[in-house]
Amino acid sequence: MPSLFVTTQRIHPSPQLLVFFVLNRLHMPYMSPLSVQKILDFRQNINRLSSYPLPNIMALKTSPISEVAQWPVALLLLLAATSLLLGALLPLIVLLLLALLVVFLYRDPLREIPSSPLGIISPVDGQVLEIETATDTRLERQAIVVTITMPRFGPYIVRSPIEGKVLEQSRNASANTYSQWIETDEKDEVVLSMEAGFLAGAPRYRIVAGERIGQGAHSAVLLFGRRVQLYLPSNSLIKVKKGDRVSAGEDILAMLVH
Repeated sequence: MPSLFVTTQRIHPSPQLLVFFVLNRLHMPYMSPLSVQKILDFRQNINRLSSYPLPNIMALKTSPISEVAQWPVALLLLLAATSLLLGALLPLIVLLLLALLVVFLYRDPLREIPSSPLGIISPVDGQVLEIETATDTRLERQAIVVTITMPRFGPYIVRSPIEGKVLEQSRNASANTYSQWIETDEKDEVVLSMEAGFLAGAPRYRIVAGERIGQGAHSAVLLFGRRVQLYLPSNSLIKVKKGDRVSAGEDILAMLVH
């Protein structure tokens, strides 16, 4: 069974280290003797744990939420723990509800990537809205355009439809869209266009132009995204039809033809 952790070296800070550090140095002289004793006992336990290397949550291979949300969730849980120690029930409930909301919005379901090097997999969860032939103005070619609507309440994880090199990431301000241009080793080119919703901001990319990305690998997080469009080579073999529901990283939308 593969290990869940990439490294246990304490080189980069992590949300766990933040929680341990703050609670380890928590000092509240105005609290009751019983509460103070609980904090001292907790500090002793933390001191014992600090002698062991702590796993970095940012290095988890299988995390239930996107790394974008791990720091906010850690901070909310830290504040909730402080509220619990102070006996503040209402702030505790509010903070826990906020943490659950962030976890829900940024949830990152585990997916099994299909073994299909020529397959173009769905970049998002959603429903196929339209399949048409149109002009790809970016690459000045005829392309098959597959449009997928994203679910209103997520998940909002965007995955790479193919393996290759990210040649460019750009924004069309007038249309409120963000594009990612990927080229495979066989020189097949796919353009992924993401349309942000009314409340959505810019996508949080996990890769920069010039880097390679694997098929089905995390490409971005588009909170409250509206829909995505895939511009595929005109000779691609389409495997889905209008109305089909697809899952990011698992369902094959089309096949590249050589």
